[in-house]
Amino acid sequence: MTEKPKRVAVIPKTFSGSREQDPEKHLKQYERAAACNHWDEATKLLYFPVYLDGTATLWYENFEKKLKDNGVELSWLIIPDAFKKGFTTIARADVAERKLHVRKQHVGESAEDYVYEIVDLCRKVDNNMPEDRIVRTTIKGLRPAFLDRINLMQPNTINEVLECIRKVQETKFLVDCQTEQSEVIAVSREDNEMKNMINQLNENLAKQTDAVTKLIEKLTMPQQPPRACYNCGLTNHIARNCIRPRINQPRPQQYNNQNYQQPARYQPGNENQRGQASSAPLQQTPQRS
Repeated sequence: MTEKPKRVAVIPKTFSGSREQDPEKHLKQYERAAACNHWDEATKLLYFPVYLDGTATLWYENFEKKLKDNGVELSWLIIPDAFKKGFTTIARADVAERKLHVRKQHVGESAEDYVYEIVDLCRKVDNNMPEDRIVRTTIKGLRPAFLDRINLMQPNTINEVLECIRKVQETKFLVDCQTEQSEVIAVSREDNEMKNMINQLNENLAKQTDAVTKLIEKLTMPQQPPRACYNCGLTNHIARNCIRPRINQPRPQQYNNQNYQQPARYQPGNENQRGQASSAPLQQTPQRS
């Protein structure tokens, strides 16, 4: 009785053999999925062609037929090397090398992502590339914030490059925290100065408003009539300085009393005014002969 295949918990990705796909990376992903699914070598060989498509499927069929014609039994041990030779071409290595020469760390890209991609490109160009060359190629494309400091640290391995990057990031984080704290203190001071300035302006505005209000009240207050001369009733002088003939009339206690009636005003040319204004007889001065 044929044993039923085990249930696939992690599904591997499909490989079609296009230029954008990397056969070595596909093999690594397939091996990880097989480990998660607890596949043995026979099961890995059984499922491997299922996750091939297009050109890759044609390659597998031709490879399987060639082995049968030569009387060689197909096993998983010979699949990885044959698969990488079948899809790793010189053109693919040239493409990886061109990418490696122009690859720089992008704005917003983490340094770790950049390092891992550079290492992957170096392996595609030359799987046996020395590590010191990989380190130089990696450091060369870092952004200036990392490049100057990591060059001073002189790392010799990729792991040391990653450790230097972490140290630089930690230092930058501490500096940014101090800068942010200083900016917060400066902003707080500016806020206090602005509040004091606003309070001072409000006080000045309140004083000016009070002054304007008092001025308006003074201008709108009903003004008292000018004081008139008690003797003749005219303004601009008092009775003591009046040059007109005197009128014998008692001075009221309060000149501005509402019940007080001003005396008849003297008008030049009216000789009867004096007699009308006072009931006392006038003494006539004898004429000289």
